Amino acid sequence: MDIENIVHLGVFDLNLAVLPGEKIPLHIFEPRYKQLIADCKTSDSPFCVPVKGKKGDDSLACVVKIKSVDEVLEDGRMNITVEGTGLARAVSPFENPVSLYNEIQAEMLELQENRQATAGLRIRFNNYCAALEVADLFPSDAPLSIYEIANSIGLSNRQKKRFLKARNAGDVQENILLNHLNMSRIIMMQEEKVIDGLILN
Repeated sequence: MDIENIVHLGVFDLNLAVLPGEKIPLHIFEPRYKQLIADCKTSDSPFCVPVKGKKGDDSLACVVKIKSVDEVLEDGRMNITVEGTGLARAVSPFENPVSLYNEIQAEMLELQENRQATAGLRIRFNNYCAALEVADLFPSDAPLSIYEIANSIGLSNRQKKRFLKARNAGDVQENILLNHLNMSRIIMMQEEKVIDGLILN
């Protein structure tokens, strides 16, 4: 454990995985989380969302920062957008008698966010984009990291958790993305067959 990487974070206890660079809307209505968001806005600091796993394996957390406060309602409820900025591992609880929300001391973890996609993954992703007619958004000659791909293909919450937990295993992360792209391709091909059948009828 690197003492220099220890940070103090408020905890937003939600069963949600947020990838670095991913933007997620949140509806804030509980008093403890209203206080958390207010404190983070005042100090311009991040908070974390635990990556829920098997029982006794909840030490991993997504670190997020408030991107925007989109709407504040009369009763104090609000709609905000947060952006994933990294990953941390809980070290110990932090006792704060004036906080309604939980707080932790956490170690910031190193992520290889710039790890480039292999040629095989890039080809599958290019084909995926072409099928969706969004190839212009990702020029084939531009560098592309596996995290950029992960943010673009609609991974499920479960897949995101597996992807984040495999942060030091590039081959595992790539396999998660490849499996998702392969399944998406099968689904798109089946949809095309159904549409073609309807047209013929």
